[in-house]
Amino acid sequence: MLWKGGIEHGDISFMNLMWDPVLRVGVLNDFDLAHIDDIESRGTRRTATIAFTSLGLLSPDAIIDRPKRLYWHDAESLVWSLAWVCLCLDVYGNIPADMTREWVVSQLLLLQKWKNPNSSFETRTSILAFRSQCKPIKGFDPLWRLATKLLTRILKMYDARVVHVQEGGALDNFNEPTPEATHQDIVVILNSFERTNFGALLLSY
Repeated sequence: MLWKGGIEHGDISFMNLMWDPVLRVGVLNDFDLAHIDDIESRGTRRTATIAFTSLGLLSPDAIIDRPKRLYWHDAESLVWSLAWVCLCLDVYGNIPADMTREWVVSQLLLLQKWKNPNSSFETRTSILAFRSQCKPIKGFDPLWRLATKLLTRILKMYDARVVHVQEGGALDNFNEPTPEATHQDIVVILNSFERTNFGALLLSY
């Protein structure tokens, strides 16, 4: 809805997502970095929470070329927030029983690297490639599978851009997916999740 209204949030992260217990809906908070069509931004350079920023905006080429922010970039940030929730181990009893001490320590170190702006891109890329080595917290296995499925689909768009450039194509000539097409792809995956027992249980709350 925001993108249809010409509003790009630009900093979707775990910290900016809230829950309204009265209306029973999610709330996107903190629009300080938002860009509104036809309105000049207060600053010439916008930053965001690197740990949840789209990989498509953090690659070496993107840092140099600074491509235009697209709908799927914000969608990817939202999914990275979901993935973070799934993997964020703590000391309050949510660590799966089958995780060894070494595995727990390894994953905690991985999360630290994820949060570090200097290593977030490489760390999250490795998480996607070796996601079987990551363990979601107790009860979050279905949501972790959903998160990785969504990320895999969204990042196909980034991969297509990389191949296009490697083959000598200009980004100006790349056929970017429309917000509507990206949204529809996400909806298809979410609808499939809602038909699972876990998805139906979440919707019942």
